[in-house]
Amino acid sequence: MKKTSKSKARKPKARKPKDKTPKEIKDKYPRSSTMTFPDKSVENLDVLEGFFVGDHNKDREYWKGFEVVRWSGGCKELRACYWTRKRGTEKWVWGQFSLILSLDKLRTLMEEAEAWFKNHDC
Repeated sequence: MKKTSKSKARKPKARKPKDKTPKEIKDKYPRSSTMTFPDKSVENLDVLEGFFVGDHNKDREYWKGFEVVRWSGGCKELRACYWTRKRGTEKWVWGQFSLILSLDKLRTLMEEAEAWFKNHDC
């Protein structure tokens, strides 16, 4: 009697969620920037890309996440930041302080950032 092998059920690959970040924000990358330190010294950096998740309330739109920055010495790091605007307005405002984010959204961002670093020279 011939044995038949049972095929193992394959787990479907996890799909990367569709990026819903507004085009006006995506178009801000890449860009150059400067960082001024408390001692008034200045360093140039390149802001290569941003990863964001929507986290809105009834009054404002928020896109919270990370930017990949490259310092003048070549080191690449993540900077936590957000883009926000009052609903019904067009101008986006960038911020980096008091970023509050749920663990689920943080996990999504970390997965995107990890994939980016795996596919780019660090």
